[in-house]
Amino acid sequence: MKITDYSRSSPGLILGTATNANAIGGVSFSSNALPTPGTILVAISSNMFEWRDALAFGSNTNDVSSVGTMGASASNTRADHVHRGVHSISHTSNTFYGDVTLTASGGLGITVPTPGTLNLSAPTSAGGGGGGGGVSTVDQDISADFTTASDNAWHDITGLTGISLADGTWICYVDIETAHSTHYGPVFRVWDGTTVYAQAGILESSPITSAASTHWHFNSKPFVLGGSATMAVQVFSDTAFAIKKYPLRGADTTVVATHVTFLKIA
Repeated sequence: MKITDYSRSSPGLILGTATNANAIGGVSFSSNALPTPGTILVAISSNMFEWRDALAFGSNTNDVSSVGTMGASASNTRADHVHRGVHSISHTSNTFYGDVTLTASGGLGITVPTPGTLNLSAPTSAGGGGGGGGVSTVDQDISADFTTASDNAWHDITGLTGISLADGTWICYVDIETAHSTHYGPVFRVWDGTTVYAQAGILESSPITSAASTHWHFNSKPFVLGGSATMAVQVFSDTAFAIKKYPLRGADTTVVATHVTFLKIA
């Protein structure tokens, strides 16, 4: 029986320590580097191989990007390579690939309660009057009885000013309770100092022999605010008369009769 002492043999006879001059079977190592733990033997050409890192499974460190044609890449990949979980959500050309960016818009809320989980929430109601399902209201009452001037000029109605609205699509509703003892022809409007959003004119010319009480109502068409705005209700008159906070007639005189309501619909 022949016993060979490899420690004294040519290094070309020991796998992993061969030099290119002493290749085994015509196949050469690309370098004289020794194998290390976690490496595997990989052919890099028809007559050459080398030791390469073979990472442990589950490290999830090797991201796999796309190539033009399936199977077109000649590169080696690690055993624990990771395929991206989202390739595309929707695109008309069916060629979209890349990062997916979610942007909160129109009040949509996006939070990440845990890594990898997105929580999408509907817009919350905003405004003084409550509401739900994306609809909100802003209500404001007249603060006290208001007596108009007879100067044919616009005047703010006490308490119906400084009404803050956010951007969006709105409709406004106005209720006015008046008391007068002669003919009158006032005009009411809702505006933000620049733009008029609703307006109504009244003409009462029939003979009036005693104090009369009249309730008026008007509303706007839907209007769009591109940013925040501050609204006011104004009156224009050539006759002095009273705008009342509470109705002069009614079963419950504690209910405010003169007020404005803004309804946000989008």
